[in-house]
Amino acid sequence: MENENRTDWTLPRKNLNPKTKQPYKRGRNWWIVVYPESLPENWKEIISTEPVAISPLHDKDVNADGTKKKPHYHIVFNYKGNKSFEQMDEMARVLRAPIPERVLLQSFK
Repeated sequence: MENENRTDWTLPRKNLNPKTKQPYKRGRNWWIVVYPESLPENWKEIISTEPVAISPLHDKDVNADGTKKKPHYHIVFNYKGNKSFEQMDEMARVLRAPIPERVLLQSFK
């Protein structure tokens, strides 16, 4: 019997920024990394009504140690109003993705 690490996508995840160890604040811009082998078949239909930009498939990225990264897409969500981590985590779990991250856009002068 294989010991598989299975994620329960029905369980909400803790609101904690892995870099700062602080909770994410509400924000308009969020991004999620998704892996093709984990995505539901209808993933594009699921996000079709969301304000998103989807990157091309990243299948040539390399880690600092020279190993190849798993193929993935970046999905950026850009809302007119603020969304909470919990709202974005719900979307990420539907897409079977790691936790969402808030994007802080810098203004350019």
